[in-house]
Amino acid sequence: MTTKENGPARAHARVCRWYGVECEGSMVTHLNLTNNHIWGDFPIEFQALSELRVLDLSKNLQLKGSLSADLFTAWSQMEYLLLQENRFGGRLPEQIGELTRLTQLSLWGNELSGPIAPTLNKLTNMRALMLQDNSFISTIPDLSSLQELGEQSLWKLVLAWTFKVTVYSTFLPYTESFFSVVMTAYLHLDVNKLTSTIPSWIGKLTQLRDLRVHQNSLTGTIPKELANAQNLGVFFAGDNRLAGPIPEIFQDLPKLSDLQLHRNIFRSSLPTSIQYLTNLRRFTIDHCGMTGTLPPAWQALSKLQVLAINHNNLVGPLPTTYGNMRSLRDLWVNHNFLQAAIPSELGKLTDSLVRLYLESNAFHSTVPAELGNLDKLEQFRVFETLVTGTK
Repeated sequence: MTTKENGPARAHARVCRWYGVECEGSMVTHLNLTNNHIWGDFPIEFQALSELRVLDLSKNLQLKGSLSADLFTAWSQMEYLLLQENRFGGRLPEQIGELTRLTQLSLWGNELSGPIAPTLNKLTNMRALMLQDNSFISTIPDLSSLQELGEQSLWKLVLAWTFKVTVYSTFLPYTESFFSVVMTAYLHLDVNKLTSTIPSWIGKLTQLRDLRVHQNSLTGTIPKELANAQNLGVFFAGDNRLAGPIPEIFQDLPKLSDLQLHRNIFRSSLPTSIQYLTNLRRFTIDHCGMTGTLPPAWQALSKLQVLAINHNNLVGPLPTTYGNMRSLRDLWVNHNFLQAAIPSELGKLTDSLVRLYLESNAFHSTVPAELGNLDKLEQFRVFETLVTGTK
């Protein structure tokens, strides 16, 4: 027999046995419907779940519509809100700041637009904030009050802290105070429309490990203050309009393993301090108008696997010492003005060299017979040079 007293309890009991639903007593507290091919607008009925602590609707791809302000005023107990990889659009309501218990907010991979809600600074329990791959505009608000995003909690997280914010201004709008707290390890501003310079305060992020500003329209030079970020392991600044000279700072960045500077307008000589990057595995500086000669001292790069210095204005010989780069897999020096003979010492790279691009230079004499020892070589280009046959 159903009564007014036990009827609702029974209804909740049935709901609590549904897939993805967890309850405490008669109240729904967890709802996990990730990757369930759900489509349509966000169900406004969810605002009735006033005790909801965890909501995961991620990876449904076809969930769309705007996020109603009423949702955020109703979910006072929410701790984890995971809505990434859907098609939610419109603005992020300022009422998001009412979810003061929120520890993880993941909205990446949607179609959200407009400014990032400044009320996010009320979420002082936040540990993970992921907003990348949307169409936010304007500036990132001051979130320095989110102390849980600081250095101590950062190392406990698996997820990288990245923002891809589409910016339609002519300057880099992010404040030093924001990044000094939040972005202590990972700073990703790549694939946007930034047209300013790389700010010198980047050097104050002494715990920075991964800096990516590639595929923008950044101008100016690489700031010498970057040398202070001595934990930096990855620096991607390719596909911009950065100019030279490149500062000799790399002796201060011993952990750098991936350095990509390609497709800029440096038009200067190659930095000799690269030789101190003994952990470097990839270095690309092609299509940059580089001048001068190749530093023989780069032979110290014993872990280097990819060296791309093609499509520049380099002259002189290809150093014989490069035969000592025993990890080198790809060597791209094509489309320069390199002269003299192709060094036979490259034949010592029998266990590593896979691609060797030498075309469109001014090499003379013959192809050294020692290159026949390169058992792993798959691609060898030497056309449009002056070489003939083998020794």
